[in-house]
Amino acid sequence: MPEPKKHPGGRPVKYETPDDMQVKIDAYFSACDSRVKQIVTKEGVVTVRFPAPYTIQGLAVALNLTMEGLSEYQAKPEFSVTVKTAKQRCEANKVQHMLDGDGYGPGYIFDLKNNHGWKDQQQIEHSGSVHVHFDQEDKSLL
Repeated sequence: MPEPKKHPGGRPVKYETPDDMQVKIDAYFSACDSRVKQIVTKEGVVTVRFPAPYTIQGLAVALNLTMEGLSEYQAKPEFSVTVKTAKQRCEANKVQHMLDGDGYGPGYIFDLKNNHGWKDQQQIEHSGSVHVHFDQEDKSLL
């Protein structure tokens, strides 16, 4: 009689395959896109499409993962492309909203810096030479 397999320990994985995860990712983006808002007008209440911005935090919640858990899945070779593609879609959505003037621009910038690796960077180029001259008194400082 063969011995039963021993459980490896730890919590079981939530997603066995990238396709399983992709179903939940697609549902998250669909839910964001289908959000509506009711506006009161003189004629009455009107329902308008009001898509929610995509966020990595929202994606993690929809997948029932923590931010750390999402990063752990991204580190797995078989899930890497799936998670990176979803994160890129969140990033592109934020950029589009920001450029369209939708929402709070500094908030989008903050999110892009903290969740997508954006940074303020200045590149200063110097041409020519620099000559430093030391007087006898200055040599004591060395």
